[in-house]
Amino acid sequence: MKRYLIGIICLVIIFSISLIAGESDLEIQKKIAIDYFVKLTSGDIKGADALITIPFTLDLKKVLKTKEEVFGFHKKALESKGKRDVPEYSAGVTEEATKLDSKVFPPYTAFRIKIKGHGHLDIYVTNTKDPKVMGFAD
Repeated sequence: MKRYLIGIICLVIIFSISLIAGESDLEIQKKIAIDYFVKLTSGDIKGADALITIPFTLDLKKVLKTKEEVFGFHKKALESKGKRDVPEYSAGVTEEATKLDSKVFPPYTAFRIKIKGHGHLDIYVTNTKDPKVMGFAD
């Protein structure tokens, strides 16, 4: 009986590890988009900065070409809005986001963060092995 229980526990562990390791690229990208949103909202600018890549689009109006420009934007956003509690939200892939110029930006997936009572934010994440946020628009 003891061997049987140990065998079952081992199978559960192996199955759990394979599920974690088998996480899809899309799930990883979604986690990056959510992590960026949460870090920005809560004022973790260093954490948000670690998740970005260049070029970076700000609300589809401006393209930042250096990480220093993005870091400066993040700092200004924190100074003007301050640290906030993360609101209730849901997240998923969207086809409704404005398309980015393929001559400027690499292939990406757009995720829509729907913020309860406050509209939405579209976050663009690269389709690479190490996905990064390359901008957002609301």
